[in-house]
Amino acid sequence: ETPGEDPFLNKEYVLAYIPKLQYSEESPDDLRVSACCKHYAGYSMEGYDGVDRHHYNAVLTDQDGADTYYPAFEACTSPDGAGASCLMCSYNEVNGIP
Repeated sequence: ETPGEDPFLNKEYVLAYIPKLQYSEESPDDLRVSACCKHYAGYSMEGYDGVDRHHYNAVLTDQDGADTYYPAFEACTSPDGAGASCLMCSYNEVNGIP
């Protein structure tokens, strides 16, 4: 979970929080707890107008994905970013791709 919905703030949050959560300064190579990035893009329609997570196709424009959905997730998952050790999938499709 994140502290809010602002894409820039969430990206900065994961970059600052996850490395310090997973590793200590005393043992920087030893994973002490696993941070999990969840859920992949467009996972925000649960229970709306009869739609559930198993039957939803999130149609995202390239611009909306780049500006809103991908920055924090990419920062969380990238080894050059926060390097979270766990990923949680989503059930929905994104632009028709399961």
